[in-house]
Amino acid sequence: MTTKSKNDLPSPSSFEHLPDIVSQTNLTTDTLSFPITTTNQHDSRTSIDVIREMTCSSLLRQEYPNLTVLDVYDEAALIGKDFERIIEAYGTETIRDLVPKVIRILELLELQAAKNEKETDRLMEMKTRIERLEAEKNETRELRDKFDQELELIEDQWRKEADNLMALVSKLEDENRRLRDEIQHKNALDDKSNMPSPKETISLTREELQCIKNLTDENMKLKRTVKVKDKELTQKTFDMEAIFSLFRTTDETLKDYAIKFGEITDCLVMKDQKGQSKCFGFVTFINSEIVDEFMKQRPHIVDGRQIDPKRAMPREEANNDDVHLTVKKIFIGGIRDGLDEDTLRKHFEKYGNINDCLLMHDKNGKTRGFAFIEFDDYDSVDKVILARPHTIGKYHVDVKKAIPKDQ
Repeated sequence: MTTKSKNDLPSPSSFEHLPDIVSQTNLTTDTLSFPITTTNQHDSRTSIDVIREMTCSSLLRQEYPNLTVLDVYDEAALIGKDFERIIEAYGTETIRDLVPKVIRILELLELQAAKNEKETDRLMEMKTRIERLEAEKNETRELRDKFDQELELIEDQWRKEADNLMALVSKLEDENRRLRDEIQHKNALDDKSNMPSPKETISLTREELQCIKNLTDENMKLKRTVKVKDKELTQKTFDMEAIFSLFRTTDETLKDYAIKFGEITDCLVMKDQKGQSKCFGFVTFINSEIVDEFMKQRPHIVDGRQIDPKRAMPREEANNDDVHLTVKKIFIGGIRDGLDEDTLRKHFEKYGNINDCLLMHDKNGKTRGFAFIEFDDYDSVDKVILARPHTIGKYHVDVKKAIPKDQ
């Protein structure tokens, strides 16, 4: 395989200079001598048969099983040299009609080779993706096998303990029958004065009942433990499937879902260096009305898992961690004496339903210069932040997300 670059090799269209090369020579069609072809009655093959035989016996098929553009350029260079030798020997008239056809064939071959390279790259990408999915599938299978083994160990332990308890119960029952038989035998032989007192018999029976009760309680406790472990295993399985569904989310699957709500200009799922999803992405709609409708239709399910949509903040505020918090309350600073709770509520209620509006005052009833407004949805807070700066009447106020103390 040649290592030349595409810029170092001639393209098929460069053969158009061949007639000019011939025109500079002193050869003419009158001075050329062509070989005389004699027809033998035993050789009925035509020139077309000879060309077809030469084509079929060409080594090109064995040399280039996966034809590339560079291979086409190499063959084009060889054909160009052959044309130059023919022109030097016979002149341009012999190949004047042939050259455009060969150029056209080489151009088509170049296009097909480029298409072949793209298909090969796409095939390799699909193979890589399949291998990654197979690895994820095997990892999930290993986790499930591990959970199954743990469950089997718990069940085996529970069975062994249950068998031991049942054996102990059987032993106590046998002991109880033996003691009862001994008591009956003594009653038949001894006098009534030598019979065991009722208190001793009742005491023995109570001990047996207490032991059986303890065994029963232990058995029930083991059953509850097995049920809890089974629920934990089921929940872990669901969690693993949800996590792996995130890694399967691609630009196409996210776009196919989001386009149901309106026209999209861009869709991107963020990925790490290994090509796996970082579990977040960005969808850009053509206008803000579609974004409002998308937020109203929450919750959204993509690849079998509920996603958490938020409005993207401007890049100049991307480094501010407070902007990305999900809260339902805002802080309003810079409030003058001329503003009251009704004025604040009237200004901010256009962004969403307000649950509470609290303007802070001191002991003398004067405003302390700040207030808090709580909405019923975090999306309303994001809309308020995106609409900054806010001017109420003739006063400019400072609006931020109210950060809880525990954060």
